[in-house]
Amino acid sequence: MVVSEMDTEEVNSSVPPEIFRERTLLIREALILLNRLVSNPQYSTPVLRILTNSRDTACLTVDITKRLSCSDKWLWQHDSTARQMRESKIVVLARVFRKRVFTFLGYTMSWTSS
Repeated sequence: MVVSEMDTEEVNSSVPPEIFRERTLLIREALILLNRLVSNPQYSTPVLRILTNSRDTACLTVDITKRLSCSDKWLWQHDSTARQMRESKIVVLARVFRKRVFTFLGYTMSWTSS
């Protein structure tokens, strides 16, 4: 769903500010939840297995973490609060999640940092 919303946003720059803001908040909350799950010793392995158990799911998980963690990939045409959240909080949360996913998958961060 997040990838679909991001793709729509990239194509359609006329997204109303309230939709942009709500989408930003949703992405932030989803990343907070995912980071809490993958940092919890009891839930980390099962959640990461679910997110990477098939090739399609693993590719989607890696794609979304890479896209969200690159601050220069976002469109910044909307209000400053949502923009600031995307520039800082979401990017940081996505980078933390990306590191956990890539560590689980056995990737080296030097190879995947771009």
